[in-house]
Amino acid sequence: MVSGGGNGNPSPHYRKIMNKTIEKIIIIAVVYLLGVSVGLIYGYKYGISGHSHSYLPETRLEPNQVPLSKQNGLERKLVRFRVTAYCADSCCCGEFADGITASGHKIERGDRFVAAPKAYKFGTIMDVPDYGRVKELDRGGAIKGNRIDLYMPSHQAALNYGGKYLYVEGQNE
Repeated sequence: MVSGGGNGNPSPHYRKIMNKTIEKIIIIAVVYLLGVSVGLIYGYKYGISGHSHSYLPETRLEPNQVPLSKQNGLERKLVRFRVTAYCADSCCCGEFADGITASGHKIERGDRFVAAPKAYKFGTIMDVPDYGRVKELDRGGAIKGNRIDLYMPSHQAALNYGGKYLYVEGQNE
């Protein structure tokens, strides 16, 4: 130990270094505990845990997919998507702004649905945080990979939404 003059007491400089080290250790511990708590809450909400998913051995997953469960033979997955928004006007849909989605759905006031890549069948139910549980009823030229578009009633609403990375629960019908 570094002493402050031979009397066995630590020097002020040593005490200052030790106090900063202890503060850092406490901060790291708090961040770790918060991370564990959030992980437990997240796992509880979505029915997953840090354990192996051996209860679904037949499921082949992409690196960003987490199996949730099977209900009535329907498989549910939690997937991380780049989520953006669009409207049915020509500014977003160009020449395809006719009010009819790729699945043939005629857009009506109050509709809520998503446009997803071809890997998802029309009618797939997706639970999008802060948007709701909606069907996949549209496609788009820019909707590839892990990207979905939320339908919005106006162009301004689509602009206001912007883009986010979210975990979305999907379930084929």
